[in-house]
Amino acid sequence: MGDAVRRRRARESGLSEPRAADVRMGSSTDALTPISVATRSLAARWPQWIALGLVVTAAVLADQVTKHIVATQLALDEQVHVLAPARATRSCPSRSDF
Repeated sequence: MGDAVRRRRARESGLSEPRAADVRMGSSTDALTPISVATRSLAARWPQWIALGLVVTAAVLADQVTKHIVATQLALDEQVHVLAPARATRSCPSRSDF
């Protein structure tokens, strides 16, 4: 009975027959569920691991070179201006620092 009432009202209002819902590939009926066939791994690949290894190696190497220069070129408690905001100071930590 409900379907007949809707058809009669549609004819009386000048509307055409009700249509079926238009559902397309890649869409969902509730408009909330994401549908995607594309997947992408977020895991690092070997070129990214190599790049990370190079950055870590460069940082450790720069740290060791800086420590060697400070230990061989500066006296205890001597300061040297390196860059605008930075200074290198050779100091001896006391027991209270640990």
